[in-house]
Amino acid sequence: MEPNKVIAEFLDWLQKHPEFFLPVAWQNLPLLDENLAESDDDELFPIAMTISKWCSKHNLGEKLREKAAQRQDIEDAPTIDNTPSLKIKNVTDILRQNVKIRYEQMKKQVQGQQ
Repeated sequence: MEPNKVIAEFLDWLQKHPEFFLPVAWQNLPLLDENLAESDDDELFPIAMTISKWCSKHNLGEKLREKAAQRQDIEDAPTIDNTPSLKIKNVTDILRQNVKIRYEQMKKQVQGQQ
């Protein structure tokens, strides 16, 4: 799967589908954030590989592949241009921000249920 599709699909999950991270994968979103922080910002492939490995480890790899394959037109997903490094850095920053936001939201939701 193309790196931009992996990244776009995962970003869509973070923003619109928190249920994909239930019941326990959400607890390890901080680890994904740490791994993304270590990613080189010069190419999309390492970022997509980090996401794919995290998803695979949390039994979400197949779902990521299925959802990205179902997406007929990636244009409705965030645009990710892999030429200028500044934009790639922004992709990493955007992903990390969304990971942190989703983690905090799910943490509050779970704490509210207890």
